[in-house]
Amino acid sequence: MTSKTNKHYEIELNDLRNIKDMLKKKFPNTTLYGRTKLPLYHEYVDLLFSGNKKTTIRFRKNGIDFPGFKILPLISTSNFSKKYLTNQIGNVLITNYIVKKFIKLSTNDAQLDGFVNLNKLKETLFKIYGKIEDDDLISIYTIKYIESENDSIFNQEIIKNNHERSA
Repeated sequence: MTSKTNKHYEIELNDLRNIKDMLKKKFPNTTLYGRTKLPLYHEYVDLLFSGNKKTTIRFRKNGIDFPGFKILPLISTSNFSKKYLTNQIGNVLITNYIVKKFIKLSTNDAQLDGFVNLNKLKETLFKIYGKIEDDDLISIYTIKYIESENDSIFNQEIIKNNHERSA
């Protein structure tokens, strides 16, 4: 299910089987990229652990990044090249997912992502992704760190994910 709010789309993650279809309907001429792991630069992992980072913003030029699973491996890295994406330090539970235009980013979005203000967030996104146009679509993942497979949330979500895949 999606809800249109302030010209962005918030996707309920209760049923990931339909997320790709929902995005195709809302954005028919846009390439979709399903995410199977969540790399974060080391300093942002520290912000996540301290509770100062509750979201992560993702951008794909001419596309939309979306969660392939409700639980993703968390990778701590200094470089997003494939050979550096091997240091899994836990998992993250995706609790919410929003697609919106870059121009619609707010101070609240910046603070949830661990930044002091919107300008710092945008500067960082430009460093990571290069030029982002105002009308480009960005994805905002609300994330919760899950330490290990012994975490009860992890086990509950694995059961749900397996059930969703078999249905």
